[in-house]
Amino acid sequence: MELLFTVLIMLGPWSLESSPDKYTLRFQPKTGEQVAWMIDMDMDMVMKPAGMDMTMDIDMDMGIGMHLEVLESGENDLVRMGTTVDSMRMDMSGMPGMDVQFNSNASASDAAGQAMQESLGPLLGTTIVSQVDAFGEVQSMEGYEELLEQMGGGGGMGGMSSNPFENFQSYLAVYPKNKLKIGDSWEHSTLVSSNGAPMEMANTYTLQSVENGQANIGVVSTVRMDEVEMEQSGMAMSMSMTGTQSGIMVVRVSDGMTLSADMEQNFVMDMETMGMSMPATIKGHYTLLSINR
Repeated sequence: MELLFTVLIMLGPWSLESSPDKYTLRFQPKTGEQVAWMIDMDMDMVMKPAGMDMTMDIDMDMGIGMHLEVLESGENDLVRMGTTVDSMRMDMSGMPGMDVQFNSNASASDAAGQAMQESLGPLLGTTIVSQVDAFGEVQSMEGYEELLEQMGGGGGMGGMSSNPFENFQSYLAVYPKNKLKIGDSWEHSTLVSSNGAPMEMANTYTLQSVENGQANIGVVSTVRMDEVEMEQSGMAMSMSMTGTQSGIMVVRVSDGMTLSADMEQNFVMDMETMGMSMPATIKGHYTLLSINR
């Protein structure tokens, strides 16, 4: 019996709730914390205009640098966070007459790059203040609607938006209220947008492992955007889209902050403009990395 008590004393106080086999995930980074994210995206869109014997294979490679600063944490269980896009590069080819090479750190040398520089000007350097609750769900974004208006929608072409604030929520996992053990799954649906058009994401998260204070979370999402009317480059068009997204997010167990993400995307899109239907398939891949993890 004495040996048993000695072992218990050495182990220290414990309970089912504090067992290392169960985890409570919450979004609660400390006030003043600064995080730098680098987001890289590759996207390939194949368009086959109806009634035309042609195929357009549009490739886009984009890199985005984002700076996040926690302005206030804990009040009413909300985290108030300022987020700024401080760098962007884009290389897009495949659409006749609309190839683009753009780098925010260099002057544009051609008309297409200059047009992109003008279009993305409002995005670069603008700070959007988001309020995120303790479960990682974005509740509001101050200045977001004004930014969309300045950019004339979402800031992109077709289903390929260059405005990361449109899907900022997808870079943050949404956590359940209950404690989790390895293998547990939970679901959450949210609205993001593409070029200003609402897009619903139904997400299934799975806690796959926890190592060295980091949780690996599997994410499988179905995406749906019902038909919407919009304007791109002065042309009226309608667009609808469905698809999937899947991959891994890594978050800090201590405060729920995203450290990295690696996602594959597959979408089917239908656009119509000037009476012409342009069905398309989109395959994408993006990675996010916190460079001060």
